Amino acid sequence: MSPPRLLVTGPPGIGKTTLVLRAVELLRPLRLRGFYTEEVRGHGGRTGFRLVTLDGRTAQLATAGGEDAARVGRYAVDVAALAAVCDALEPAPDADAIIVDEIGKMECLSPAFVRAARRALSSDVAVLGTVARAGGGFIAEAKRLPGVEVIALSREDRGRLPAELAARLARPSTLVKVVSGGQSGVDRAALDAALAVGLERGGWCPPGRDSEAGPIPDALPLKETPLERSAGAPDVPRSQRTEWNVRDADATLVLRPAGARRASPGTDWTLRCAERLGRPLLVCDPADPGARARIRAWLQALRIRTLNVAGPSEGEHAGIEPVSRRLLLEVLGAGGD
Repeated sequence: MSPPRLLVTGPPGIGKTTLVLRAVELLRPLRLRGFYTEEVRGHGGRTGFRLVTLDGRTAQLATAGGEDAARVGRYAVDVAALAAVCDALEPAPDADAIIVDEIGKMECLSPAFVRAARRALSSDVAVLGTVARAGGGFIAEAKRLPGVEVIALSREDRGRLPAELAARLARPSTLVKVVSGGQSGVDRAALDAALAVGLERGGWCPPGRDSEAGPIPDALPLKETPLERSAGAPDVPRSQRTEWNVRDADATLVLRPAGARRASPGTDWTLRCAERLGRPLLVCDPADPGARARIRAWLQALRIRTLNVAGPSEGEHAGIEPVSRRLLLEVLGAGGD
């Protein structure tokens, strides 16, 4: 199966570069290559365009009224400067995604850019790019390359598309097992989602399979801890299973509503355990539109195989279980695309 090759198009000023930068921010844990284009402005308005690579280099792409022979409208295009940063588009073996902003008339004056962009769009690395709405040559060719999906950007879509496209580029492929403590709320949502997508399930639960909502069903493959409370948190109910789940997983994901008013001692203890044990930790609001992309990118970047999922119970935050279940089904692959 080929990786996503997503090209966003639309009229000038619609916000294509802004969309790409928002998606890049969500994908930051991943190993990204490529560049984006930004305006250069002076006292009289726009004076040109500059390329910014994701490894921190810059190149002046075009200057208003310049003397270079290659021109698009009133802009002189520095083809040599563009060629010097085209290595940023090379599909290196360790790259998770390539960003190409944009495939436009200025960029396509450079044979080096056309070759590099064509290789990127034909490689085994995911691509997110922008492309001019109209134009011949490589602009038209890029839209027809095998596996390329052209997405028309509208003002109505600008709010939701960055998270959706970032989530499509970030695909966790190493996750094998999900663990939790089996309580109502986020714990149970994680185990349900793992079952739905065919991942292994497990984790530690309190002695007697105790939970705030009653006994944990025997169908959930959880092991009982010898003690109900950890020596490090004697005042927190069921704290030993929390600590041991953090300890035995590669990383911990905490789903916690932003601005939740009711305290969740178990969730707070999870955060402290991750810090104390030096385990990777990500905290997300399950209602955040960018959560799916952010979690996928984090999972992929860290190559996580066993994930501990924790958060408030239903008693602490009513409705957290279905919201978390929907998010995790999308993250883990069922109904996500």
